[in-house]
Order: sequence, then C-alpha cells, then structure tokens
Amino acid sequence: MKRIVKITSILIAIIFIAIGVKIATLGEKIDFSLLSKFVYHDDLKNEKSVNLKYFGTSCFAFTYNGETYLTDPFYSNPNIGQLLTGKYDDRSDLIEKFLGELDDVSLLSISHGHYDHCLDFSSFVTKYDDSLKIVTSQSTLNELNPEIKKHPTWQKVPINDNKNEHWIYSKKKNFRIFPVEGFHQPHFANFVLASGTYNQPLGKMPAQVWQWEEGGTNSFVLDIMNRDEIYVRYFIFSGGLKEQGKAKLIELAKEHPVDILFAAYFDERHTDHPLDELFQLLQPKEIIMHHWNDFFSSPYKEVRKLRNSKIEKVLIEKSEKKYPVSVMMPFTEINL
Repeated sequence: MKRIVKITSILIAIIFIAIGVKIATLGEKIDFSLLSKFVYHDDLKNEKSVNLKYFGTSCFAFTYNGETYLTDPFYSNPNIGQLLTGKYDDRSDLIEKFLGELDDVSLLSISHGHYDHCLDFSSFVTKYDDSLKIVTSQSTLNELNPEIKKHPTWQKVPINDNKNEHWIYSKKKNFRIFPVEGFHQPHFANFVLASGTYNQPLGKMPAQVWQWEEGGTNSFVLDIMNRDEIYVRYFIFSGGLKEQGKAKLIELAKEHPVDILFAAYFDERHTDHPLDELFQLLQPKEIIMHHWNDFFSSPYKEVRKLRNSKIEKVLIEKSEKKYPVSVMMPFTEINL
C-alpha cells in the first residue's frame, strides 16, 4: 500500500512539474522593432470620444458620457505557484491610477469563467455602481456568487436567459450589449481545460486554477449610444462562434456595420481562421487584437507575448493583406 501511495505521489509530482514547465515556456520576448508600428497610439486630446483602457488579456474599460462598461476583469497575471496553491498576491496597485480615472462601472460582461477572465472581479468593486449589471453565463454567476451576494442591489443577467434575444442596457443607456453564443477554442490539441459548469452558487470563491470552470463562452456586440442612436458599434470576439451565433451576428451587422473588431488571438493555430472569417463577414474599419500577451509573466516586468500567438508575424501578414490590425499594450489607454 505504501509503495502504491509513493508511486502515485511521484506521478502526481511529475504531472505538476510537466504542467509548470509547459506554462513557463508559453511566453517569450516580443520583438518591439516589429510590433511597435502596430501599437495603437493616441494623443488623448479628443475628450468627446470613447476612452478605452486596456489592462491586458481581454480586460477593457470603455468610458463614455459619464459611465463605464468593463469586460473580463483580469490583470494580475499570477505565476504557476499561485495558480496551483490558490494563494494570490494583491496587485491592485497596478490599477489604482486607472480606477481613479474611471466613471462608475454600471455594466460588466464576462465571456466565460476561466481565471484569466474574472480572477480580479473583486479588484474593481470600488468602481461598481450600486445597480451594476453583470452579464455572463449562469455558471459564472454561480462561480462568483460569494462576492456578488455581498451586494444585493447588483443585477445578475444570465446569458442563458437571453432566449428572447434582447439588448442589455447600462444604467444611463450609453452602452448596450448583445451576447453572441460561442465556444472556447482548444488550449492544447483539441482539449479545453476546466471545461465544466457550476449548476449551484458556490459558498466560497474558487482558488486553484482548475476550480475556475469555463461554464460556456460568449462574445458580445457592443453599441455605444448617443441618445437613442448608435454612435459606434464594436464586436468583442472571445472564441469560436456557433452557427446560431454567427447567423445573429450577420443579421446585426446588416442593421449597422461593425466599426471595430476586438479579436482574441492567443494561438495562431486556433484563432487565425476565425479572424479571417470575421474580417470577411464584418469588414470592420479597425481590428484591435487582444489576449496575445503572456499572462503568466509578472505584470511588473516587460510585457511578453504568448509564444503561439506569433503576434508580430501575424500582424505583418494581416497588414500585407490589407487587414486594419493593431494592438494595445497592457495598462495603456486611448481615445477611439
């Protein structure tokens, strides 16, 4: 019996070491001599435009006319040790400056429940409006229940209940979003990690990386409104689209064109074809690529890329094909 326990322990240790090595080699240095020409620059002088802050991965804050819409709250980039133990450093100092500049967040969307899309949900709590609407899957609402239940005035909007296909508005109606059903692209080969679902509200927040379950993946059409008219339309793409979601997106694009496509691009093998397909379908004026930065490396150090994104090479190739591609660097802001 002792021999079996010992062998099992050794095998588990080997598996964790292999995972650690894999994660440690997911990122690599960026060739800034190639990337720099594609970095979105803005002088921030146009105060009447949409202010966009980027925190890395898929976390954006859109501010317009006195309120803010936030996506996928994550910026802290915990290391492998923290992911395996579930003990995370407080890195809220990274966003203190930005929090001071944000108007109240009245609308929040979360594409899915993996840690790199909602681990830092609580870090933005001081900016959440009392009537905050949280738009995500029921599974992710269940996952974040320990924090949500502390704020009884917050409104939970499960995407599962969006059967009648309605727009979801922010408090002041400067923003509205429409969930588009999709699926998570594979992490390795054809395998999606932590692909489970929470059917009941959790009693305490997830800790270790495997406790952050996907719970279904969605993308979002975002309209920024000027009174009752569409000022601009964006599409925040987070993964593959199911046929029903694709059909709805095409229908919405016919009603009003997509001005900017925000395209997740973490692995060229899995995200290149969806980007090409979306560009052909939507013909956006601009494409801002996200989720390409190495979110396993310390956010206090120089930004690195996910090795498989091949982001510099991809930007050059897409640009040569006349794709209007760009990127933002984490912890920067622009006016659109």
